[in-house]
Amino acid sequence: DINLGLTAELLLYDFGNARLQVDAQKELVLATRQNLISVEQSVLLRAIDAFMSVRRDARLERISRNNVALLREELRSTEDKFAQGTVTNTDVAQADARLAGARSDLAFAQSALTRSVAEFVAAVGRKPGQLQPPRRLPQLNPDVEASKSIALRGHPELRREQHNVRVAEINIEEAETAQKPRINAFASASVGH
Repeated sequence: DINLGLTAELLLYDFGNARLQVDAQKELVLATRQNLISVEQSVLLRAIDAFMSVRRDARLERISRNNVALLREELRSTEDKFAQGTVTNTDVAQADARLAGARSDLAFAQSALTRSVAEFVAAVGRKPGQLQPPRRLPQLNPDVEASKSIALRGHPELRREQHNVRVAEINIEEAETAQKPRINAFASASVGH
């Protein structure tokens, strides 16, 4: 005895429930895109910050190194003057203290540069090498209120949350339509031996 059956179901009307499900998924995709843009901006900001920190700390390290060299020379000169009897032991001690302070500043500047280089490597994926100064900075809108308006309209995290709010609103509508009846068409056929 063999039985073979076929059943088909077609949704005719569901008060927009299926459309709302699709709309919610579209809004979710748009929210996810805005999240990706936000992540991209964070990565770029981290790289720019690392770039500028390396440039700043390299300059401070160079200035500190030059200061140590200058104060070392000043100490030698003061020691020579002390040997000639034109300055006192206090003058030599003061010059020595200034050199010690400059060496401390240099050590701090070197550690800051090392930290900035490590952050650059983490952000960019390679050592900084010779960094060129940034080209001309972009022109900023002098109107603060207009700038705030642009930021509020275009910030990816705000836009993401707007899409998430829309998803929640659509889900509420979908839940309301899910409680309404659905109109389906059924067809079935069977053959038996």
